[in-house]
Amino acid sequence: MKRLLSCGTGIWFTLFLGIASGQTGLILVKSHSWSDERDASGLEYVSYVNHTGYWTVKLPDGTETQVDSSTIATTLNYPLSEAFSIITKENEVADVTSQIVLYKGYAEKYPKIRKFLTPRITALEGEVARYQGGERKYQGVWHSQADYSKLIQQEASKSSGIQPGRNQDTTRSVAQPTGTQGNASIDGTTNETHVTFRTNSGVWYRNVKVISNDGTGITVELNDGITRVNFNDLPQNIQMQFNHDPEKQSKPKLEK
Repeated sequence: MKRLLSCGTGIWFTLFLGIASGQTGLILVKSHSWSDERDASGLEYVSYVNHTGYWTVKLPDGTETQVDSSTIATTLNYPLSEAFSIITKENEVADVTSQIVLYKGYAEKYPKIRKFLTPRITALEGEVARYQGGERKYQGVWHSQADYSKLIQQEASKSSGIQPGRNQDTTRSVAQPTGTQGNASIDGTTNETHVTFRTNSGVWYRNVKVISNDGTGITVELNDGITRVNFNDLPQNIQMQFNHDPEKQSKPKLEK
């Protein structure tokens, strides 16, 4: 539903101040505009449109309702469904723990929304417990640590269908325009090499584990899988680290 506002010239405008779509969550609604916000109740939404003076809220059952803007205390967005689909490292389980802390803080401040948050807190605490018990979550599926290691090795053996580079700091690909190319950090044993570098095309890889070197590039393990980077996209000092000499490769071979 849209509210139409009239201007002095008789021309009608539809005024939108905000739209939320694809991000579900809670709208905390007070009984009256003057009510204590701690008395706010929760209204789960799948989307909303913020008009002047009121919000049109689409509920999980598909129906819509309108809420007076003056009665809205705040909103709480739920994480996207894929937010915790990969939990294989400490920084990833730390994100889950942070979400638990956030939920508990809201439940403490707004007692009437606890019924919405308690099941979510319990589910996330279960995720943390599984990680601490030795399991690893990969692409939404929990595996034993041994099975997860086998899965990564199987993916490493595939030479096709490998996705483009992703940033090791998070589960998302992030190209960072600033920084110095070729800052290498080697930290490992004879079986493992970890490197940090920025490709010539501008993608950062931070403390990634190199799992193979096929002579034309390296394959590295990421939070959400593996990827292969050609030597011609690597900074020169990283190429040299893996015994690839770009000058030698560029020289034509003399015929005998």
